[in-house]
Amino acid sequence: MTYYRRGEHTPIRTGRAARTRVGTYNSPQRRAANLAKVAERVNHGKVTTADYLTGELHAPAEFVASYASPYGRTVAKVYRAEFGREPERSGLDVRGKRLVRVYAYGEAELPVMDKAAREYRRTAELVAQRTEAPAETAEAEQQPTGTAPGVLVAELAERHAVPAGFVARRVEAILDGMRSNPRLYDEQHAALTPGGAAVVRSVLFAEHTDGMLYREAEAWQDAQRPEFVPGARVRLLVSDSADPVTGTVRTIERNAIGLDVAEVALPGGRTTHQVTRLLTAA
Repeated sequence: MTYYRRGEHTPIRTGRAARTRVGTYNSPQRRAANLAKVAERVNHGKVTTADYLTGELHAPAEFVASYASPYGRTVAKVYRAEFGREPERSGLDVRGKRLVRVYAYGEAELPVMDKAAREYRRTAELVAQRTEAPAETAEAEQQPTGTAPGVLVAELAERHAVPAGFVARRVEAILDGMRSNPRLYDEQHAALTPGGAAVVRSVLFAEHTDGMLYREAEAWQDAQRPEFVPGARVRLLVSDSADPVTGTVRTIERNAIGLDVAEVALPGGRTTHQVTRLLTAA
């Protein structure tokens, strides 16, 4: 039996088949992608030194590769002075073919990273450049550089193979807790900052991994389906035909396991029985 999404005529890809494949089995590309996913999940809700250099100081990749570690040691030193204890190596970073434990900080600890950026010579130069930028550069930086929620919704709906309407509702719920934080949401341009977009991607990735995303998406789809009555014109979402199959509902009865099943009259005098959740309005 072949399953089709509403409004589509190609089979649904579910489970392992719905996952984005990178490289081939046991290839370096697949390994790197898997390591990156593990690091993304563990680092959810945290900020590593590399994240800070990229998202806050807009440092190029070469700078991050060269100075993330010494900057991290400066952050740790400032953290000890501020809180009187050792910071936790609660984050993960991909180093070649392995994952390495790194310092990671919560939102409340970001002022420590700001202070360390001003103390460490290399990052202090970046801070000074951003502070003393010419007027035209400052004006350019005021232009929206974040990600519009709608763009992120389209990206995540395609990545996780779930309806865009459901993703829009889920992203809006996440944004409700982020709009007051200028590090995560640019209210002036109604866009997510790079850090805010990373948080939303991380939340949906975690829900995708444990299956909650698909369970909620299925419940959302069920709520969107119309209630059918005898005489309604419907299209079958499950069919052996490559073309859309439409018919008219004759009767609706509840079966032994509590599902509503419709008897549908098809062209040519044929009839079929289909659960109503696999029907849509024609």
